[in-house]
Amino acid sequence: MKYAFVLGREPGLSTAELIAALKAADVGFDPKNAVYSPAILVAETEKPLDAAFFHTLGGSIKMAEVLGASERSLEDDLFNVLNGMGSETSLDFGLSLYSTEAIPSKNYKSLEYGLKPLSLTLKKRLKENGRSIRVVLNDQPALTSVQVDKNRLLAKGGELMLLIGQGAARIARTIAVQAFEDFSERDFGRPAADAKSGMLPPKLARMMVNLASASKDEPLHDAFCGSGTILTEAATLGYKKLSGSDISERAVADTIKNLEWILSQRKLRAETNVFLSDVKHLPEKLPKASIGAIVSEPYLGPPLRGGESDQKIHFEYLELMGLYRRAFDAFSKVLKPGAKVVFVFPVFGNKHVNILRELEDYGFRAEGLLPSAAVMALNLKSTTGLLYKRPDQKVGRDIFRFRFNPS
Repeated sequence: MKYAFVLGREPGLSTAELIAALKAADVGFDPKNAVYSPAILVAETEKPLDAAFFHTLGGSIKMAEVLGASERSLEDDLFNVLNGMGSETSLDFGLSLYSTEAIPSKNYKSLEYGLKPLSLTLKKRLKENGRSIRVVLNDQPALTSVQVDKNRLLAKGGELMLLIGQGAARIARTIAVQAFEDFSERDFGRPAADAKSGMLPPKLARMMVNLASASKDEPLHDAFCGSGTILTEAATLGYKKLSGSDISERAVADTIKNLEWILSQRKLRAETNVFLSDVKHLPEKLPKASIGAIVSEPYLGPPLRGGESDQKIHFEYLELMGLYRRAFDAFSKVLKPGAKVVFVFPVFGNKHVNILRELEDYGFRAEGLLPSAAVMALNLKSTTGLLYKRPDQKVGRDIFRFRFNPS
């Protein structure tokens, strides 16, 4: 079975999350057999995937089942697939075009200009059978997840993806699209929020939890819990033992309130323990070797407005590095051997964190998040730290995953 995943704004991070989630799902996925590109990941599995699996992800926009490659006439093959979709009396459909290569081929570019005429031709042919046919068109090569959802395409017919690359035109049928309203509700509808400590997007928080690939029965801790975004996402993913800490009394109160809200709203059950603590005092608050995973976005420094001197930025950088060293020292005293840590480091312009070698002294080694084929296809510089940054952001996020192996 083959599935196509449309990746989010940061394809490297979305790909890393997908690989981690597919491995954790134990569906017979081998990263060596995947097709990697900035827009699409095509995964082959031994066991079927469904919409429930897709909705555990934070970084993917759509999931589709790959039906096969068009062998002769793409128009005829699409017609045959569409003719078996919808009801006996009506069909709503849309076509979306994606390249499975970093540089789109000539075939892709040709189809890009011909997608709308192809959609209208298919509509005309399908109407000849007496059914009511509606096609959703877009000025862009692909329909957005919002368009698919708002037009109820998955309920009233379907979206077909055309995956062009590697000398083939594959046809895939969309199974699920990202639940954008659900993410928005958890972002803006939660009862407690603090713009200073709760800026982590729920999608990124979910990606980080998935990257940890921890057992849902093992305790998961967030040592800089802020408004509890990571813990609420972990709760929705089914983690049963959640703990959090923060140096801010308001952050602790907000996290408790938001956790109670999500557990009540989703009718979930989890043991929770949220407490006030400087990160360096964690060993006094948690039993030794009791935590199965730590997922955290720490304090990333004061907001930058632009125009700060190199000296000021360097001073902030040194202050933060001291905080992170103290954090990992504390982590080493509460984590179980073999546990994972997913952690955010700030990126100031082009200045990245440079303390990975020092963290090895505490027993932490950064893990590669992507296979070499994905690194090449996505034109990335590193297999470990993956960047998450909006174009307008002054401070980016570097996402790392560490394994704890005490000496």
